Amino acid sequence: MEDEEARYSRRLRRTLRRRYEDDGISDEDIEGKRTFDLEEKLRSPKYNSNFIIYMEGKDFNMRYVQQCGLRDPLIFKSSEGLGIRMPDPTFTVNDVKLFVGSKRIVDVMDVGTQKGIEMTMAQWAKYYETPEEERQRLYNVISLEFSHTKLENLVDQIDWVDNFWPRHLKDRQTESTNAIQEMQYPKVQKYCLMSVRGCYTDFHVDFGGTSVWYHILRGGKVFWLIPPTDQNLEMYENWLLSGKQGDIFLGDKVEDCQRVELKQGYTFVIPSGWIHAVYTPQDTLVFGGNFLHSFNIPMQLRIYSSEDRTRVPTKFRYPFYYEMCWYVLERYVYCMTRRSHLTKDFQRESLSIDLELNGRRRPDTPSSSSSSSSTSSSSSASDSSSSSSSPSSSSSEYDDSSDQDWEEEEGLSKKERERRRAEREIQRRRERERRQRERSRQRREERLRMARIPAAHRPPTPPPSLPTPPSPSSVPHCLTWFEVEGLHCLVTKLESLPPQKKCLPDGIYDADALIADIKKLLEEHAQDPPELALTGVPIVQWRKRQQYKVHLRPKIQFTKPHIMRPAARHATSAPRPVATYSGSAASSGARRRRVRCRKCQACLQRECGTCHYCKDMKKFGGPGRMKQSCMQRQCLAPRLPHSVTCAVCGEVDQTSDSHDFEKKLMECSTCNEIVHPGCLEMDGEGLLSEELPNYWECPKCYERKKHTGNTDQEKVLLHNKRKAVDNCDLDPHLSAKVLRPPLGQSPPSPPLLLLPPSPSSGPPTPPATTPQAIYVSREERAKRRQLTREKENHPSGREHSEADRAWHRSSYLTVTLQRPPKELSSSSIVPKLQAITSNSRHSFRPSPPEPPDEDEEDEDEEDDEDEDDENGLLPGQHKDDPSMQKDVWLSVFHYLTQKEICVCMRVCKAWYKWGGDKRLWSRIVMSRCKSLMPQALSGIIRRQPVQLDLSWTNVSKKQLTWLVNRLPGLKELILSGCSWSAVSALSSPSCPLLRTLDLRWGVGMKDAQIRDLLTPPTEKPGHDSRSKLRFLTDLRLSGLDISDVTLRLIIRHCPVLSKLDLSHCPLLTDQSVNLLTAVGSSTRGSLAHIHLSGCKGITDESLLYLRRAPNLTLIDLRACKQVTRGACESFISDLSVSTLYCQSAEKLIQKIS
Repeated sequence: MEDEEARYSRRLRRTLRRRYEDDGISDEDIEGKRTFDLEEKLRSPKYNSNFIIYMEGKDFNMRYVQQCGLRDPLIFKSSEGLGIRMPDPTFTVNDVKLFVGSKRIVDVMDVGTQKGIEMTMAQWAKYYETPEEERQRLYNVISLEFSHTKLENLVDQIDWVDNFWPRHLKDRQTESTNAIQEMQYPKVQKYCLMSVRGCYTDFHVDFGGTSVWYHILRGGKVFWLIPPTDQNLEMYENWLLSGKQGDIFLGDKVEDCQRVELKQGYTFVIPSGWIHAVYTPQDTLVFGGNFLHSFNIPMQLRIYSSEDRTRVPTKFRYPFYYEMCWYVLERYVYCMTRRSHLTKDFQRESLSIDLELNGRRRPDTPSSSSSSSSTSSSSSASDSSSSSSSPSSSSSEYDDSSDQDWEEEEGLSKKERERRRAEREIQRRRERERRQRERSRQRREERLRMARIPAAHRPPTPPPSLPTPPSPSSVPHCLTWFEVEGLHCLVTKLESLPPQKKCLPDGIYDADALIADIKKLLEEHAQDPPELALTGVPIVQWRKRQQYKVHLRPKIQFTKPHIMRPAARHATSAPRPVATYSGSAASSGARRRRVRCRKCQACLQRECGTCHYCKDMKKFGGPGRMKQSCMQRQCLAPRLPHSVTCAVCGEVDQTSDSHDFEKKLMECSTCNEIVHPGCLEMDGEGLLSEELPNYWECPKCYERKKHTGNTDQEKVLLHNKRKAVDNCDLDPHLSAKVLRPPLGQSPPSPPLLLLPPSPSSGPPTPPATTPQAIYVSREERAKRRQLTREKENHPSGREHSEADRAWHRSSYLTVTLQRPPKELSSSSIVPKLQAITSNSRHSFRPSPPEPPDEDEEDEDEEDDEDEDDENGLLPGQHKDDPSMQKDVWLSVFHYLTQKEICVCMRVCKAWYKWGGDKRLWSRIVMSRCKSLMPQALSGIIRRQPVQLDLSWTNVSKKQLTWLVNRLPGLKELILSGCSWSAVSALSSPSCPLLRTLDLRWGVGMKDAQIRDLLTPPTEKPGHDSRSKLRFLTDLRLSGLDISDVTLRLIIRHCPVLSKLDLSHCPLLTDQSVNLLTAVGSSTRGSLAHIHLSGCKGITDESLLYLRRAPNLTLIDLRACKQVTRGACESFISDLSVSTLYCQSAEKLIQKIS
């Protein structure tokens, strides 16, 4: 017993239990890497489909996107013409580290397990520089958001982030990483992808259905592409949810897959929804970006819904997706109707500095009409003061009431808001008319006063102003079919979302009113002509913010320039005379030295060690005499120091607490005064500078230039040593994307006025500078547009020479055609013809050609007479006579019905021959003819129709056999109501390959007869063993006594069938529907329309089977007594996650496109 106790006690020793807490160890790490051979996939000739289009950059423009919808992958072998600005090919990963910072956290993907980890940029750069043989694992960086490159010009025009998201929110973005807490806009536009040799990214679809642009800076890539068909997307979802990505190569499971290799310098565009995998054959550095656009919205929504089903983490999805969708609707409504649904603050910040509400400007903002009217009057100082001396109290009261109305409307109902808005609109309209009458009276008085002054003492009259170009709202817009379809889907999707998932952004004022307006807009533009929508200009785009004019308080008298203290307001006191502007008096204050912003790229990087400033530093071995920072570290946007205070109130900059512009310290570029704009109690316009933050030309200096007429003077530039670039960090509320030359270059020339080209005008007139002019930032841009207009208005010399030669060779013919009314006389079908010969007095261009020589005319007349004799024509007729030209008359006959053409064929022999042209008889209808005469059958054969309707006729088998043997191009045959004895003629081997066959309510047709039609003919063993009806896409068997036997034959012999009519077939049951949608049946993926109305055996269970067919767009269950309305509604709601359906009629389910 003692031995047993001792032995037992040793077993009870205390041991520690092992704990496995390393969650990073996955099953893939334990079981190993992928099982398929990637090298075999790189060499296999299997992936040889052809989806990619090779283009040149000059052909990739907005018109191409409007016409094609950006649905096909594109490859550009050269970036010329794309507008991409890239670094030099010597740009390396270490340069990326210098730009983004060595401590920047980047998401790295383990290629072996396809799992994500995090590294600092310094760790990644060290790994990237490690020799290939020393790398223990393969890592890949595919999501480093990068801001150094410039997007393609076209991407700038169609990207939702640039054109739909409120731009003041984008300007507020200060965080360089993709932290969602600090993100002000969907920051997914530009990425830097760094991959080492051997990296492989498995098949995926880019988040949110975004399209991708992809530029190979160094190295190369290999892509496998799978088109986004319904079948492929369903297979992709199942592949993702199966968890067997390491065992199955998706390219082997789909029907079509293309492998393509991208080389250095290539640019690749992947449209929305395309499934692709990527392999890196060598170390590669790539710049790319993702963007949403308006020309493939249904696919984008489908991919986003697919991400819901596959449970993609929020980190890897498109941020602010539904918020972006709301802004898309709002921008379309605003740009098409000039009615904004943004809140008051968002309108002020994003639409313009001056608040613009629903297409009308606030009264304190000078509109184009008022400015043009004031321009027509005298421009003297007295006139300007008198024109601006309208009661300022009414203007200020109007603004206050306007803001107060907005605040009061928030607690009211919709009807009450509309009633109040209508009342305010009437009051504003009356107020505008009263002010216009007052201005007109003042102008009349001013003209009378000027008339009394002698001509020698009158002030000089300004030159007449050019007409104001039409505003974008006055130009009618047409939507493309892609946009109309996409916006319909977008509205339906947002309406179907539950309230907690609608994600309505803060900037939208009234979502219901926005939905109502976009629906009305889509109804109005549903029938827009497609050719008018191909303008090459995007409909939605922000107005260019080239000069920001800040309107301050009503005007009072000026104080001394260097004191800037508010003076007492006296309405009766005369204003002090304005001092004359001079350059010496401008600098009334010393300029403060600015400090680093510590946010731009230059401030965050290290010294280069190679410039002459670095070589002078002591840490690099220099004497340290220059005491200057590195040239690459010179700040791009130096800010004012924190110790600076306002010259009026003595307070510091208060923008850290609020985003109010009036509390921001601004430094004047002329007088160097630093003040808060709110402390300036004076009227006028301040000009914001694009060069530095907190930098402007104050209203005092700007008004001086106006009074002295020195408005063309350029802004004060910075020191030449400071190097400015395009992406300088401007103020987040007032910055904009601008293009300007570096400060070291010569200043740009004065801005030019651009007028819209007139189609009937000649070369454009020289531009003149007026207050209504549209200014352009660069002279080159204006010259290019002017040259383009000259090319459009004046054809090239080559075109003129060709027209001259054509003028001498033959006559010109003008044909005026009009669709005739239903009842025509025999004389009304002759078109109006007008021959324009060389002897005509009216020329088709400004300079008429010289008439031909008399000898040439005589020779031509002799040749024409000889040819007329040979052709047997009358002496007065010529073969080039318009009355004898076939093409002219065929264009006329296209406007007539077939019955009218038969009447025309009685006119003459030529018309009889031309009237029988098969282009006029693509469809022949012989329905319900009592008898088919041999002459009628011969006429059908001569015309070779594509569609032939013999429904409800007594056509015989012999006649139908004779027809089908002689109509090889027949595609559609309608034999409704015919007997089987005649329809059996289609069982012959010579039957044409029909696309549509209509056998509804045929006599004597059952399963056995349908078997004879669908099975391959056996009369001639040498013929094709496939069915002659294998290309059927539309089969109509309504009213026939057929069963599941016929359906099995259809599944076997009609693989591309998309429309199937089985209405009023009494033998069909739910099992028949199950057979059509079973796994492996061809009709499961091809059927789009199925008609089962009037089938007695169809119940609610059939709807469960119909859910398997992914491509169904129409389900007709009308008159099915055992199918309930509730089952139809349940069918629609269950499929609303992936596809949207509706009941257009009772038990008629239709897909919403």
